[in-house]
Amino acid sequence: MQKIVILGCGGFGRDVLDVVLAEGIYEVVGWIVDPKYASIGTIINEHLILGGFDWLEGKRDKVKAISAGGSSELRRSFAKSCSKYGISFATTIHPSASISRWATIGEGVIISEYCTVRCQGSIGNFCAMNINSVIGHDGVMEDYSTLAMGVKVTGNCIIKEGAYIGSGVTFVGAKTVGRWTHVGAGTVVTMDVPDNATVVGVPSKVVKMREEGWYESFTDTTS
Repeated sequence: MQKIVILGCGGFGRDVLDVVLAEGIYEVVGWIVDPKYASIGTIINEHLILGGFDWLEGKRDKVKAISAGGSSELRRSFAKSCSKYGISFATTIHPSASISRWATIGEGVIISEYCTVRCQGSIGNFCAMNINSVIGHDGVMEDYSTLAMGVKVTGNCIIKEGAYIGSGVTFVGAKTVGRWTHVGAGTVVTMDVPDNATVVGVPSKVVKMREEGWYESFTDTTS
């Protein structure tokens, strides 16, 4: 089996381990975690913390990686740190997920239990779909975007780069969520949403805007 390491061992990282083990096509070597957050040699869910990103030096042809940050910006940060070492990325899909034969799935994608991607759905690189989330027909998730638990994205919706859709969010009709926007848990998305916004409510409304590129300085590697 192809050997992999998991980047991050926080709550989502440990969930990702469950997905990888259920899929059964990779051998998990261990965790990559910044040593200031966890000690090398610690055992987490029966797997060893190997070290920080420098552990990857010289491992280009020996392991692949899964970027398992729970947020879009953290997953992006992990992936970029890992890429400096020339490491390629694995995609992991839980056996219970339902993926249309006409869907497209990118590199470094995580699809958890009971997720659905309908026909002509498009999942970009380093996206994450948490348990029971759905992308309807012709729906798009651009790179680094995230669906938390139980998100229902209807057909023809577009989730742009880095957008984070919180637990239990529902879409009404074909809507677009802008780049690096956060949609709060339980929101009902009834409008197109701009870039870099925070959106909450039933119906949805913008409550905050962030500066363009706010995620560029995100370097936290806690989980």
